[in-house]
Amino acid sequence: MERKLDLEERGDRLERISRPLTILEASDALAGDSGLDAKRCRDYLANFLLTAHRSRNERGQSFFAFRLHQFISGTWNAYSTLEAPGERYLTLHGQQFKPGDRNRPLYSLCFCRACGQEYLPVWARLAGKQPQAFAPRDFSERSIDDEDIQFGYLMPDPSGMFDPADTENQYPEDWLEFRGDEPRLKSHFRRYRPHGVRVDTQGGVAADGLPAWFIPGSFRFCLNPDCDAHYDGSVRSDMTKLSGLSSEGRSSATTVLALSSLKHLIGADLDERTKKLLAFTDNRQDASLQAGHFNHFVQILLLRGALLAAIRGDVRGLLTDDLLTQEVLARLRLDAADYAANPEAKGIKAQNTLRALRDVLGYRLYFDLQRGWRITNPNLEQLKLLEIGYRGLMDCCEDEEEWRGVHPLLGSIAPERRFEIVRELLERMRRALCIKTIYLDPNFQEQIRNRSFNELKEPWGLSEDERLFSHAFMVPRPGGRGRRTDYRVLNISHRSAFGRKVKSQAFWGQDNPCYPSRFDEDVYNDVVDDILRVLTTYGYVEPTDLDGDRIGFRIDSSVLEWRIADDTGAYQVQPMRSSATSTRMWRDSSTATIAFFTNWRRENTPRRWMQKPVKNENCVSARDCQASASSTARWNRPDFPSSSARRLWNSVSTSPR
Repeated sequence: MERKLDLEERGDRLERISRPLTILEASDALAGDSGLDAKRCRDYLANFLLTAHRSRNERGQSFFAFRLHQFISGTWNAYSTLEAPGERYLTLHGQQFKPGDRNRPLYSLCFCRACGQEYLPVWARLAGKQPQAFAPRDFSERSIDDEDIQFGYLMPDPSGMFDPADTENQYPEDWLEFRGDEPRLKSHFRRYRPHGVRVDTQGGVAADGLPAWFIPGSFRFCLNPDCDAHYDGSVRSDMTKLSGLSSEGRSSATTVLALSSLKHLIGADLDERTKKLLAFTDNRQDASLQAGHFNHFVQILLLRGALLAAIRGDVRGLLTDDLLTQEVLARLRLDAADYAANPEAKGIKAQNTLRALRDVLGYRLYFDLQRGWRITNPNLEQLKLLEIGYRGLMDCCEDEEEWRGVHPLLGSIAPERRFEIVRELLERMRRALCIKTIYLDPNFQEQIRNRSFNELKEPWGLSEDERLFSHAFMVPRPGGRGRRTDYRVLNISHRSAFGRKVKSQAFWGQDNPCYPSRFDEDVYNDVVDDILRVLTTYGYVEPTDLDGDRIGFRIDSSVLEWRIADDTGAYQVQPMRSSATSTRMWRDSSTATIAFFTNWRRENTPRRWMQKPVKNENCVSARDCQASASSTARWNRPDFPSSSARRLWNSVSTSPR
């Protein structure tokens, strides 16, 4: 065994083997020499190696020490021919042409991060500013010397989902201007509009080819009519708008692989001295970046796990704004040494430190409600582990006396249908952080920053260069140029995805006599204003005069209920639908899901957090974990592993398997 796996003859000497064998190669060689079944040989070989490793000589050394190497790479891209779904050739292996057919080049696929609509990065050869042929392009390539070639994206559209004639509903709101009642594209956006083409399998324009749309230049909005993703000029990188088949970077992949490996090692039947993970890098900067990413991931994991544990531990099964930070802090079970700049402080100093920590936690919890800001680490709501409810909202929607006094459309539908439209409006506001809470108030955030600087230390305190996001205001009118920009505004007008939903007759009922013959902007404004008027009466939203001619709305944080989602699921790839055929927009269980994130979160919420917290108690102290953690991760950074990271090892070791 040693001669086959470890040594080889070179002349008259035995030396270490120059090319290590894989387990499969070694088992095949053993099967060839013994004449036995390959699977039986593989099992025997694995058992022999483990048994030999556990066998020790008088000096405690393994009888037959070995190392296993595993190489892991990302999937990254999928590739397709230019043919209709059901006919096209798909593969994960990068190559120029479909195997055996050089008349069908392969194009890489990328996908809208909001809805999953596929696009093909291409080089377009122009003639008279019109595309004539399309060649495959790498997603990251954008520049070329030839002036007659332009980068862009091709979206095959055999079903005709994008209709450029429906200007008002197909283009983003800020692309449009109106002359009378007729919408048209603003002059500076016309050069970016999609071009309708028909292409053959080689990428050339052909009259009988596959219908498609060419998007010149950067990706600016999704052509899927059920998706309302659009981007202004401030979002320059297409990597934040579109994704390959996999979108993780090296830092994210290394962090997840490291945590998974450590979790397996801690529960493995191995000697404690062998439970270690060594990371190597070729420069100090990469090591520091990875250490920062690791610490950040750890903090998110701890904070979200503590939130879930606090909700499960509450007798009502939910948390409200007045108890949120206190309960989450109790479940974290931190020592003063973990977060305090002066851990020896007592009295008023210690109380101020705890108050500063609760305020920082409050900001991070509310900010984490914002969807899409962590692409490779979706929040708990996207994982269908957390649900945000609105206290007594169904009672509000069932108050027929209140709704009969507003627009006839609102009084003509059932309370359940009314609940659907009201909740979707609140959901859109909340996910854009249109929430009235002290933690998102810009003035109070400055106080948080100052107290954090004086009382807390990283990673629980705010860093000096951390940018804080304050609340936004929802304005149910179109946006305009020349407005103030010292606060964020979410415009939900009649041209938005929500507006299209409200104007759809299918939502109100085909036979509804209250539906107007012409549902224009004025009707929409009346309907939405009446919804907001009722919500204001019930205390769900609060209006604010922004600049004399606009009213902004925010949700009162006291009506929010943080609770465990009542249905199992996984990370939703697709957003809330705006089409009339979707009757459950705010919880659509039929959308495609990715179970990895949900399973990861469930498996890394420690059992000990489910227990009632005890003041000043640590199930396993940082000192107990220090030796294991420090030998597990040797990052090129003097303050790593931090006490917070050491608590992760404790969490991993006690998590349900």
